[in-house]
Amino acid sequence: MGASQESRKAAEGLDNKENRENHTSLLKVENLSKSFGTRRMFGQGELIDAVKDVSFELQEGRTLSLVGESGSGKSTIGRMVASLIEPTSGRIAFEGDDLSLLDGAARRALRRRIQMVFQDPYSSLNPRHTVGEIVGSGLAIQKIGPPAGRQAEIIEILERVGLDPAHHNRYPREFSGGQRQRIGIARALIMQPKLLICDEPVSALDVSVQAQIVNLLIELQKQYNLAYLFIAHDLAVVRHISDFVAVICRGRLVEIGPVDEILKTPSHPYTKSLLAAVPIPDPRKARARRKVILKGDAKPSLAVRGCPFAPRCPIVEPVCRETVPPTVSVGTNHRTSCHFPDKKLHPENEHPAA
Repeated sequence: MGASQESRKAAEGLDNKENRENHTSLLKVENLSKSFGTRRMFGQGELIDAVKDVSFELQEGRTLSLVGESGSGKSTIGRMVASLIEPTSGRIAFEGDDLSLLDGAARRALRRRIQMVFQDPYSSLNPRHTVGEIVGSGLAIQKIGPPAGRQAEIIEILERVGLDPAHHNRYPREFSGGQRQRIGIARALIMQPKLLICDEPVSALDVSVQAQIVNLLIELQKQYNLAYLFIAHDLAVVRHISDFVAVICRGRLVEIGPVDEILKTPSHPYTKSLLAAVPIPDPRKARARRKVILKGDAKPSLAVRGCPFAPRCPIVEPVCRETVPPTVSVGTNHRTSCHFPDKKLHPENEHPAA
């Protein structure tokens, strides 16, 4: 990093090596909920719970991945943590500060420490601005450093994410998808954040480019002691980058724990169903594995009173449809919300991704 960035880091009292060893708590989410109103041509609309009573904690230098199907509420959680939308209820604490209690100036300062990388590397970049203008926009908005000194920081951060600094005067349309995502990462990284929210940052990229971006994120995390809230549905990517995994089903957290435990010994039938859909490279093993076919809609609904997975669960019991299951511990830092956590879908498909 440049001299001005190093001075900012020193002023904030950051020591990467010490932080990596301690892994102090950075983000704490408690009973977070978000409801959206439905529209009707005649009559009053109703509320749909996009996120309901979600709680988790994230430490410095660690990665927590939110996984689930499209429409499960993952991105909504990320946007609430980033203060892009306000929660209906619940509490989000960042470095001990309750986000709902921050005034305008404090909220503005918070945005420096929480940055976001979006899913679409093209639509998230202003096509009318050059790469240099895009990457340096945060510095200008936050009035960080003198205008004359920002150019050096922009050049340096572009080089750090693997881009040619000489291309800072080019426009987003002149870059490939992977390069545009690197621009998005550079825009977030130049603000010296402590938390980076990655909303499916590789899902729109080719497989070979996905690996490059994931490896870049891992390198940056080690170098700057970043914490990642990583939103994804690709479990192969999640396995590679995560420390912990939180499984979201229809807006509710149904299972959370260390990545190895979640992928090798899943407890909730929804998690097992997601793992059963992971492609197997060996055709013989793929043919031998029994499929888990789920029926119904993954999106939030007004009708579900009990377990959010009950309408599609292959091992559902009457109690699942009426009562929200309690959260129980099934391992070290491994919790699940299921009435029957030990019940198997079927023996040969118990741990398909192990």
